Amino acid sequence: LHNHALNLVRLGRTDEAIGAVSVTGLGGDDLANAIMKAECVPMDSQILTRRGFKGPNEVGLGEEVLAYDADADCCRWTPLENISVFRDVPVSRLGSMGGHFSIRCTPDHSWAVRRSPGYRPRPADGSRGPRGPYTSRGPTRSLVKASEIRTSHMLILSAILDDGDAGSILTPTEAAILGWAITDGTIQRRGTYRRVGVCQSKEVNFPAIRSIMGGATEIVSPATVRTFPMSGRTYRCRPQHWWYLPSAASRDLLNKCGLETRADLPRIVSQLNWNSRTAMLTAMMSAEGDRRGVFANTDPFIMETFQILCALQGVATGKVCTIKGPCFTQRLKKTRHVAGNFLSLEPDGVTDVWCPTTRFGTWVMRQNGRVTITGNTKAKRRVTLSICGLGMPDESEVET
Repeated sequence: LHNHALNLVRLGRTDEAIGAVSVTGLGGDDLANAIMKAECVPMDSQILTRRGFKGPNEVGLGEEVLAYDADADCCRWTPLENISVFRDVPVSRLGSMGGHFSIRCTPDHSWAVRRSPGYRPRPADGSRGPRGPYTSRGPTRSLVKASEIRTSHMLILSAILDDGDAGSILTPTEAAILGWAITDGTIQRRGTYRRVGVCQSKEVNFPAIRSIMGGATEIVSPATVRTFPMSGRTYRCRPQHWWYLPSAASRDLLNKCGLETRADLPRIVSQLNWNSRTAMLTAMMSAEGDRRGVFANTDPFIMETFQILCALQGVATGKVCTIKGPCFTQRLKKTRHVAGNFLSLEPDGVTDVWCPTTRFGTWVMRQNGRVTITGNTKAKRRVTLSICGLGMPDESEVET
């Protein structure tokens, strides 16, 4: 973490945790201090970029990152405007008692929430018609500090990416083939020879695979005995069915998306549109998911690809769990919100923290494998700099 901070210092992208200036006012003896609070998360938190999740020393100003637009309730790609680093800052743990949600942040760090609406009075005629929100209520979505989250708040964990009419480097069929190949399949390379194959023993998936593989030759291998890493149990498995794309089609698919290694996958999925992302995520869940919505894989790049697809599709995910062997699991959540009445804020030590700035006041973060929408430091930092004569805030940044 210290090296991360030093790298940012060399690049000139740092702030101090507290900024204060003495002002001798009209009374002569009056003293005013402007205090800037750090609204950040620990240095091991990562931001979602077009290249995947990156830490503070891996992302550059102007690079496109994913942020949440509270007005439209969707995510958008937007340039990174600034990075702030603060050293030795007290942090707290915002989480639920059961550990289903747990994030470290400073008490003043902001979070996107949906506010539970109030109620209108009953109709004047006394009828028991439906009630609705007061017309005087503010917007139902806003940013609030971690220390001010109330039972009426619902933390917003994810939202669909609004990419408009953006193109896609892969069609839905090609994206589905890639999703199957990186999970229950193979990508073989020998010199210039390429072969993409899909393997499956669940009969329920055969029709979908046959459809996307376009009449590829189907090979059936004999039943085997296999030990599954998730349970550690050994079973006699059904015969495996294999489908292989021709070498030319395999080479075209890999060249089209620029896949050389699995490390390229996070970059690839950020260049897919809604239909292609849906097809790829569906294929991956059919291959490595179960009926409870748990996805499992041993490769960290494939796990990151799964997390990015979920974030772009507005699907919230739980924490990453490690089971027997080098296998990771992550569950799809049934809702994209966490109720404020389940959350508490407890002190959790002192550490170096950082926070990026975007025009929406939000960003998509991964911390300890958990992906969520969160806020950024913006208004207080620039207001303090303005008082010091070092800058002016824009209207959107002034809270009061």
